[in-house]
Order: sequence, then structure tokens, then C-alpha cells
Amino acid sequence: MQYDRRTILRGATIGLLGAGAGCLDSVGGTSEGANAPSTAAETRTTIGTEAGGTEVGTGTETGTETTTADPSTTAAPESDTTTATETGTEGAPTSSDGTSSASEASTATPTCESGLRRLEIDFPANYELAYREGFDFELTADPGTVAVGDDLAIELRNTADEPRTTGPKERYAIERAVEDGWRHVLQVPEGYTPPDGQVVHRPGEGFTWRFPANAEGFSAEPYTVCEPLQSGEYHFTYWGFPDARRGLTIEFEIE
Repeated sequence: MQYDRRTILRGATIGLLGAGAGCLDSVGGTSEGANAPSTAAETRTTIGTEAGGTEVGTGTETGTETTTADPSTTAAPESDTTTATETGTEGAPTSSDGTSSASEASTATPTCESGLRRLEIDFPANYELAYREGFDFELTADPGTVAVGDDLAIELRNTADEPRTTGPKERYAIERAVEDGWRHVLQVPEGYTPPDGQVVHRPGEGFTWRFPANAEGFSAEPYTVCEPLQSGEYHFTYWGFPDARRGLTIEFEIE
């Protein structure tokens, strides 16, 4: 019995479409390369085998495949690997899963969970404030004007000829100038109690605070900043003097 040529070609075409549909890329989708039309025509050879003889049919398709009419023969699966490289918004190489391979500057605002409250010290109403010098101490800011993210150093120094005592280093506040006064930028956990204790400073000695001028930098234990720092005028106030309700303040600016 001889194969009808149209029957052989139709069966081979169905086999070719089935093989193309099963070619998946490495992430579970259909490979674009597998489905893309070829620009050059290629030759497909179909061989039909029967006890009574062999017939060869030749046709032109967009893929190359050899199909045997014997149902016991199964085509080996094709290997298809897809690698994609995209460009992120900052121009850094980005993999197909969207993960950037470039290091980014640390500008994200810290995550602020519930249970935080803003400092509530009303310095003008409840404290005797001195600007830059007072109570045998001097407070300085270096530099006086700083760009966001640049380092800022605040220093408290004993200007007396004898040792002087202060409270703990953590007793400070940072405020930003707003339309109706000053607004605290530091937050603390609910129920937070400022630490007690005394620190003795010899002449010329004191405290130094160093941090980048941004939300992450100012979020030093026990404080957290929950919003990006805006440009403007700021005050740093140390309020840990032994005499109650005294504070020494210094002004700095963030560009």
C-alpha cells in the first residue's frame, strides 16, 4: 500500500506545529525566538515507511524538521534558553526579574512602625535657651550649611577652666523652621524616658555628634526620622544640663 503524498505532507505539518507549540522558554512562557518567523526558507524532508515501499516528500517550511511516519519514533525535545537584560531608570543593568545590579545611594526613608511619637519639648516656652555659647559650654555646627546626605558634625565643648558636668549625650533635639515656629524632626517610641546620669567634661572636652544630613543619618538610637529632610533652617539643641530647663542651641542649614 502506497502513501498518498498529500496525506504524508499534511501529517508532517501537524507534527511540526505540535513541536513548535511545546517549545517553552526558561521562565515558563513561549520563547519568542521559537515562534519568530525565519527570514530564510529551509527544507523539510518527510519520509513515509511502509512494508510495501518508501516514499519521500519534499516541501518548503520556515523551520527544519525530519519526521518519520513510524509512530514509535519521538522527536527529542529542543533546548531553548532565554537571557534578557533590561535597563533600569537609572541606567544600571537590570536582569529580567527587575533586580538592578547597581548599588544605589541610601536615600530611602526608614520604615516607621506604629508606636512612635514626635518629641514634644517646647523649648521657647519651657527652657532657658542660649545660642552657641552659655552655661560654660560652646556648641558649634560644621559645616554651617550642608547638602542633603553630606556629613554634619555638632560639637559641645567645655569653655570653663574647670571640669563641668552635663547629662547623657542622648539629650538633644533637632528642629526645622516652619511657618509658625519650629517642628521637631525626631521621633521616639511611645513611653520613651530620656536616660539619666552625669558626664564630667574637663576643659576643652565635651560631646561630638556626627551623622549624614538625611533621614537615615539623623535616625540614630534612640531617635527615628520618618520623613525626608527638606531644605531649610534647622536647630540642634542640647538640653542635658544639670540645671533644669536649660538648653544650648546652634543653627545649621540644609540646602
